[in-house]
Amino acid sequence: MRRRTFLAIAIGGLAVSAASGAKILRLGTRIPQYRKPQLDEDSPTGRLSAVEMSTVMALAEVLIPADTKSERIYNVLRSHVESRTLANNGYLEEYRRAVALLDETAESVTAVGGKFAELPVSQRQRILEDILWEYRAEQTRVRQFEAIFSPAGTLAFRNFVVRDILEAFFRKLPGEAWAIVGYSHYPGVPADPRTYSRPLQITSTSNLSDHAA
Repeated sequence: MRRRTFLAIAIGGLAVSAASGAKILRLGTRIPQYRKPQLDEDSPTGRLSAVEMSTVMALAEVLIPADTKSERIYNVLRSHVESRTLANNGYLEEYRRAVALLDETAESVTAVGGKFAELPVSQRQRILEDILWEYRAEQTRVRQFEAIFSPAGTLAFRNFVVRDILEAFFRKLPGEAWAIVGYSHYPGVPADPRTYSRPLQITSTSNLSDHAA
């Protein structure tokens, strides 16, 4: 085989490989769109049972940082979840599937088994890490891999339950949400509204006679 022919074949092979790789990469970015979970809008609305709600709140206890927890937060989240499952078709089914997923995973990954809500927070954290991929918001490639390789139930759990709880926390409890990043009050708002109404502290009286004249 002549050298020129060999080079032509080699270059052609590289071009085909590059084109195939580009197609695979484009396909990899499109697959998550096709695997995006959808709510079943024909499924009924309703309330979670007390046991199911306790499991959802046990999940919220893992999702929300420890230093911001209070009974007020859980009351707000309970009200949100109940309103969601009563008003929006599909959410009751997704929350019930989430409870089943958490309990099944708890039984399979812990030595003693048991329900998710009955486990210590540290074990619940490990169970959640076993279910979900961990990544930062800007790590789009990892998010795409999760969308490709994770089971459909896991994707629905993240999209319709985990995200719903976190969005409710940040939207309905902004004060507690800002506290996570170190703010004791809203940025740009004085901690004490009386700050601007307090009298000025006079440190020198040397020029008072001039102003009074």
